[in-house]
Parts: sequence; structure tokens; C-alpha cells
Amino acid sequence: VNFTYEMPVSGKLNFLDLTVELMKTGEITHQHYQKPTASGRYLHHEAHCSHITKTNIIRSETRRIIRNCKYKENSWPHLETLKQNLVSKSGYPTKLVTAHMLQAMEQMEK
Repeated sequence: VNFTYEMPVSGKLNFLDLTVELMKTGEITHQHYQKPTASGRYLHHEAHCSHITKTNIIRSETRRIIRNCKYKENSWPHLETLKQNLVSKSGYPTKLVTAHMLQAMEQMEK
């Protein structure tokens, strides 16, 4: 068994799907992280799967990104990337993606 480890760079450390940062004030923050090698592909919209499976991909990925960001404003660039990937790489209609992302955000605020 080989173990690897990473050292923080500029106070930031990527761990699983998070970037953890130690601020100069001593505060620990976190936000969503995706490896540079990630393809950004999801189940294609034309795949022979139920509609609910496809919409749940949109909602669950939206919720995961928001939960991974300590501050909501940090989630916007990641959500935009998700939307672009779903539309351009996985064939989802923009209107469908937008509607289900908004639903997921609204449900999280309740």
C-alpha cells in the first residue's frame, strides 16, 4: 500500500471535493474543488434513463456545490461551470438545467 500526501500551498489544501483554506485571521474556510482532470461529463440527456434520474443529477450536484462552499458567493462560479458542462457536454436543455438548479437552491433555503 502506498500513501501520498500533499502540503498546503498558500494556506490551501485540496481534500476530496473541497479546498480547505486557513485564513490569516485563523478562520478555516472551504469551498468546492474539482480536479483539473475532471471531464465535466454527466449522464447524457439522451440516455435511456428515467427523467427523474436526469433531473436528480442536476439537483444533487447543485446541492453538493452549495454545501461545499462556506460562503454562498463562492458557489456561483462552480454552479456556472456545472451548468455549462450539463448543457455543452451532456446535452441538457438550458431551460431544464436552470429550472432544476433554482429548485434545488430554493429547497435548501427552507
